[in-house]
Amino acid sequence: MASVHIARSIGPHRSNVPLAAKRMHPQLAGTPSYVRMFRKEAQVSLRLMHPNIVRALDFGEQDGELMLVMEYVDGATCSQLKRVATKRGQAVPLAVAVHVGVEVLRALSYAHGGRSGRGDPLSVVHRDVSPGNILVSAHGQVKLTDFGVVRSDEGFHETCPGVLKGKFGYMSPEQVAGDDVDGRSDLFSLAAVIFELLTAKPLFEGRTAFELLTRMHEADLRALVAARLEHVPLELKCILANALERRPSARFRDAREFSGALETFARHAGLSLGAASTLTWLRSVGVWPAVQQPPPLAGQPIVATATSGNTWGGSPRD
Repeated sequence: MASVHIARSIGPHRSNVPLAAKRMHPQLAGTPSYVRMFRKEAQVSLRLMHPNIVRALDFGEQDGELMLVMEYVDGATCSQLKRVATKRGQAVPLAVAVHVGVEVLRALSYAHGGRSGRGDPLSVVHRDVSPGNILVSAHGQVKLTDFGVVRSDEGFHETCPGVLKGKFGYMSPEQVAGDDVDGRSDLFSLAAVIFELLTAKPLFEGRTAFELLTRMHEADLRALVAARLEHVPLELKCILANALERRPSARFRDAREFSGALETFARHAGLSLGAASTLTWLRSVGVWPAVQQPPPLAGQPIVATATSGNTWGGSPRD
């Protein structure tokens, strides 16, 4: 639906700090459903203010082109971290995977049950918790991003028969069925992500899309059961299995309960959770030799002026 660019504010009174600009693809600008989705993402994202969520800063339109401006996170996605570990013949360490899970659950707890600055309930369900939407910064911070298919209680339910919103391999059974979802759907998705970080293998696989969707809909946990204990200890398996129950009512009640179970496991296992240990591992596998500066902008800047009067320049980000 959009591309993300490294950007900077321009003008005589701008600080020139790096930003991330999400620009809707021009070919979709004439499709009302996509425009509504993008506007909804901006509307929801601007309300979310939490250290574990990529912060949205502004939203605007120039010559019919929509742009959402966000904080720039110098880091890597969990998809990239998994690939780095796999190339080295390693799994993501237990402490790192559990730390990522706990931090994302803090973001989800806020989104599901928190309140905006005005005191209004957020009641936001992400619906797309997946490795590509979880960022780990060069400081070891974990941030959830991309609320493009979010469900909230503000009357936005753009779900059509036969249309799935989310990513194959991470959707909950109720999401696959096209049913309405609540925060427990995000817990299911996160448990699938944690399993994949620990084993470098997806929890759900299929030779065809139908076979994959069937296994997701049935919550087929054969891969979890077969996982070697040295990679996934039994206590952690049981925690993930709880979050991966087929019926939402059988899962953890909320993100806080899931997080509490992970933190208890970490204490029992003697794991040190936190940004420092995560950053140590990231540097050991060569993700960052040190905290990096944002790469320079290349090429002719793309400039857009938002309705609030801010002006940005940017170039496409890899």
